[in-house]
Amino acid sequence: IGLRRIWKHDRSLSEQFYQGLRSIGVEILSPGEPEFRTQMITFKFPGIHYREAATRLSKRGFRVRVVPEAGLEAIRVSMHIYNHEEQVSGLLQAIKEIASK
Repeated sequence: IGLRRIWKHDRSLSEQFYQGLRSIGVEILSPGEPEFRTQMITFKFPGIHYREAATRLSKRGFRVRVVPEAGLEAIRVSMHIYNHEEQVSGLLQAIKEIASK
């Protein structure tokens, strides 16, 4: 399908995810400037250990990566061609529910 179409798809999903995280109120570690963001978004849950949060997301069927390097203690989500908008919406809903507890 071509690299350009893949990039546009990934970028669209990552922007949907980034904006959704902003409305939830988690701490976003990825750049705020759109031109510096990639399809990988890193964030933290205030007051919830990152490994515990990742475990909770995993139990809901979402695959995320913990990022302990450099003391970040965060979670990273990557979008790619095999992801779709409904998955992003579901992940955001799960993050919202975890963050509100």
